Amino acid sequence: MLASQGKIFELLKRGKDDDAIRILYAEVFPKIKKYIKKNNGSLEDAQDAFQEGISIFYKQWHLGKLDQEKDLESYIFIISRNVWLNMLHKNKKNISNIDMSEHEHIESDVDALNFIITEERNLYIGKLLEALGTKCKEMLLSTIFYKKSMAEIVVEMGYANENAAKSTNYRCKQKLIDLIQGKTEIRNLMTYE
Repeated sequence: MLASQGKIFELLKRGKDDDAIRILYAEVFPKIKKYIKKNNGSLEDAQDAFQEGISIFYKQWHLGKLDQEKDLESYIFIISRNVWLNMLHKNKKNISNIDMSEHEHIESDVDALNFIITEERNLYIGKLLEALGTKCKEMLLSTIFYKKSMAEIVVEMGYANENAAKSTNYRCKQKLIDLIQGKTEIRNLMTYE
């Protein structure tokens, strides 16, 4: 565990995010750089993976989903390593001879690769919803994500009746399906288990 872990979280609580990230860069990045370079990666690969790892850590912190008792160094290391492996996979590079043993002691409930995939899904879903327009975005968020009833949607969105809301919901779902059709990458990402 980082000796400065408490200080990092304290800085984040006080809104001194840049100072916290500087400490992480000084203390964690050299280990990630060493690992990636040892496994035939470049300095640029290490920087990209680390920056994405920090970004994911930062989002988790601000969403309140980060356990401050966990080993922060291992958490960021695992995320950065998995980001790098994902980059290799996307570039069709061989990953069979990569040393996966470092920092494996992190608890099993930290599944950074699944988090990254979830983040990518959320990014795609956000882009798809934006492409549908405001009305459909609001409708699909209400029905799919917030699980609101048609009666609630009629009141909140000002539809004449439930049938009108159902009809709009159906049309919006069809528009979404049409957007996804033919986009293999999105379908694969949405069905990844």
